[in-house]
Amino acid sequence: MINIFRSALRGKFILLYSSLLLLGASLSAAEPAGRWAGHINLRGLEIRLFFNVEKDASGKYYGSFSSPEQGVRDMPISSINEYPNGILKFIIQDSSAEFSGKFEGNQALKGTFSQGGTDFPVELKPAPAGSKNPDKSICGIWKGNMHASGKFLDAELEISIKDDQYFANFSVPQTSPNSMPIFDMEKSEEKISFAMPYMKASFTGKISSDGNSIEGFLEQFGIKNQIKLKRQQAK
Repeated sequence: MINIFRSALRGKFILLYSSLLLLGASLSAAEPAGRWAGHINLRGLEIRLFFNVEKDASGKYYGSFSSPEQGVRDMPISSINEYPNGILKFIIQDSSAEFSGKFEGNQALKGTFSQGGTDFPVELKPAPAGSKNPDKSICGIWKGNMHASGKFLDAELEISIKDDQYFANFSVPQTSPNSMPIFDMEKSEEKISFAMPYMKASFTGKISSDGNSIEGFLEQFGIKNQIKLKRQQAK
């Protein structure tokens, strides 16, 4: 009777030990490196968050933060810290923001995004791939004008590819000395579109058959302004 009890106890111990080993392996497999995406809701507005985390040869993590609706792109993450209790923290000093959360399995980070003294619940998941096969033929500098409020304003569009995604900026020097980051750029045959969500603006246009000019409309607050651009320099 005692031998049977001991055998059963030993079996339970082995099963428990094996379960702990599997749990430990599961936790150790959780890897912060990667591109994580999520969103918060602010007064009914969905604000997207992207964290791009990498690891250097010494094992130290570093990365960048982007939020299209805030006009933030590739802002450095000041520090990435892992704590013994499983908490993972991303601190973005330049945006007075912080994410603090824990892994749920290997495919989700659940926690809180804090910015401007307000906390938002957020779940981060591996980000989907960016633009499918971005077209290098549209990369370069395009210059022309935008017809707005009866005036012709200088306009410039700069397109490149970074990490297999379009990386572009739009500028109108007469209204702002700084270029504006572009998000959600898509190109399909002769059609091209992009957005500047933080300005509630979007562009839809066409590329000429020779590939050297772009014409379309930038829509903002229901008003459409015509834009005409010509290729100046290929990249």
